[in-house]
Amino acid sequence: RPGDVLYMPRGYVHCAKSLTDTPSFHVTLALATHDWSLAGLVTQHTEQVLKSVVEYRKAIVPCTEESVRKGSIETTTKASKGLPSTSICVETIQAQLNQAFERMQKEITANAIQQTLQKRIQAHNDRAEQMRKTRFDAIGATPSRGTKRARNDPNDVIPVVGRRAAQQITLDTWIRVATDREKQSVMANMAKRKEPRPGLQVRECIADNVLSILQTIRSSDTTVPNSFRVGALRDLIESNCHTALCDLSLLCFAKQCVTLGALAVTEPPKE
Repeated sequence: RPGDVLYMPRGYVHCAKSLTDTPSFHVTLALATHDWSLAGLVTQHTEQVLKSVVEYRKAIVPCTEESVRKGSIETTTKASKGLPSTSICVETIQAQLNQAFERMQKEITANAIQQTLQKRIQAHNDRAEQMRKTRFDAIGATPSRGTKRARNDPNDVIPVVGRRAAQQITLDTWIRVATDREKQSVMANMAKRKEPRPGLQVRECIADNVLSILQTIRSSDTTVPNSFRVGALRDLIESNCHTALCDLSLLCFAKQCVTLGALAVTEPPKE
């Protein structure tokens, strides 16, 4: 159903398909959970346990056949400039492995892995929150008027132009021609971020319809700007003109225009 959210665990191959002939649109959001697996968590704990013991951090030194017979690695190593014939002491390695397995079995527990996983999830959420905060601080323009956001700060106002304003747009949002001050604020923000000002991007099959809508909106009385509902912009096209404009195209068109400062979000007209 429209608006449903489906969680797909990592590793599940999936394909989205509409069951009807009507257009369908879905967004896939991927979380960086590659290190949340049991293999990743156990590997981290194993490395921590082994590196905490000095003996396990030492190199396993290969020894010559002569040193094996004499039982002395140090004497042969000093006498020989190289190791032409080497041998690895399997018994020594096995003894260290047995000790390491016992230590890991005691220290790598389900509770320890659970705590590590919780820390990773919390770190992920903290990074995501910081990225959102940084993005909201960097985007948007100072509006001449706007809609107050439902937050604790009554003076916090959502801008009517720019990226931040475009993020709030739905098919029920009302838009109008942006004022010169609003256009300048968008350009100033783009210049501050040293971003090139992009143009309006539309598909060729709907370009004429989009330009017709934009011209109609801009031709409205500038002293008392007319407002238009995004979902009803298709009505501005001549009735005898065939159009491939779907709701998604209208939404993308409105978001681009508000982002560029050509149009602005406004309040619905009073009944």
